Amino acid sequence: MKTLPTNSTPTIDWLGQLGRNWPTTTLGRVGRFYMGTTFPDTFQGNSNGDIPFMKVSDFPLADRKGVLSTANNWISTHTARHLGARILPEGCVLYPRVGAALLLNQRRITGSPCIVDDNVRGFQPYSGDPRYWRYLMTLLDMGRITNPGPVPSVSETQVAAVRVPSPPRDEQRRIADFLDAETARIDQLGLKYRKLALLAAERATAATDEAFAGLPDSSTIPVSAACSNIVDCVNKTAPTSDLVTPYRMIRTTNIRNGEVDAENTFSVEHSTFIEWNRRGTPQAGDILFTREAPLGQVGILRARTPVFLGQRVMLYRANDKVIKNELLLYNFLATHMREQLRRLGAGSLHEHMRVGDGLKLRVHCPPRAKQDELVRKIGVARGKSLHLERLANRQLNLLTERRQALITATVTGQFDVSTASGRNVTDGVPTS
Repeated sequence: MKTLPTNSTPTIDWLGQLGRNWPTTTLGRVGRFYMGTTFPDTFQGNSNGDIPFMKVSDFPLADRKGVLSTANNWISTHTARHLGARILPEGCVLYPRVGAALLLNQRRITGSPCIVDDNVRGFQPYSGDPRYWRYLMTLLDMGRITNPGPVPSVSETQVAAVRVPSPPRDEQRRIADFLDAETARIDQLGLKYRKLALLAAERATAATDEAFAGLPDSSTIPVSAACSNIVDCVNKTAPTSDLVTPYRMIRTTNIRNGEVDAENTFSVEHSTFIEWNRRGTPQAGDILFTREAPLGQVGILRARTPVFLGQRVMLYRANDKVIKNELLLYNFLATHMREQLRRLGAGSLHEHMRVGDGLKLRVHCPPRAKQDELVRKIGVARGKSLHLERLANRQLNLLTERRQALITATVTGQFDVSTASGRNVTDGVPTS
């Protein structure tokens, strides 16, 4: 690709220096914004109608190019008039305006006239290619302009004030065409690595199940009989500290795939740490389990950092005279545990487990003298599969970084797409 000189070209604070001498302006000057419409429950749930009523939860329904033409809810033109709904035209760039979804920086393009709910906003460029503006807006981290408060939100005024480059219409089209083709190549390769990571994770579970399959049903006992302590969290949100302290909160998002992340956590004051640990303080080697949102994630706490349980988290401390903590972990990672959790969550709108049920879960617990070999066998088999999963995820991260860098360089004019072949966008990333 040809990199263009940047002497005397404009600079935009959140994008850096442009590669072309394009004019700069604000989003509010190059397009108009559409507000969403409140969507009463009584009108939701219809799959037939004249107009799709799009919500953030519909964003995954977009095609590979980010065009969203359908929704899980449709309404009639009569209902739209009754609600006073604003109909967005085809070619609007959609973005979440509130909540955690806002921070994911997802953008979609309307593929047909539609209505959006009040958690979504639409931006329609006055001219040019909507695809260019979508690519540009994917780079805008809404977190940097959100309003302070417990729930992140952003106003139309804040987004409209964002300064942007404004290349000529034909240039926008060439950039969008180039990025459509090159991101498709990257995404296709990324799909292969996602499948590889999924297969590796499934193989790790299969290896665990295979080891337990050789044990008789009589080897199972209630988890309460295998533990010296079982602790449920304090069921209210702990106040966090703006300052970094040694005392950390373990949330459900910190527990994944057999491990507990004690680094990417919220800090609290010492008094909060003491109060929230009044039922028991987590120790290295404890098994932490999420009983809701989502149900069934588990990990072993390896760090010796002072931590406490956030909401919806339970602690299981293995009685070493009865069961090794690694074997307790493998029980929670196995299919027989998932089946128990599925039965407990059956019929619930949101899968969850009551604390009392968490005491009744059954685990395989062979004689203590045989557990060392069983743990070694499972650990070796899982280790090979998890190593492959980590390699696949590492390549996925590399592809994600390159995709983002490619978009940035192209929409800012650093790359001349009229001469760029795109042959090198995945250099260094194995294709098989």
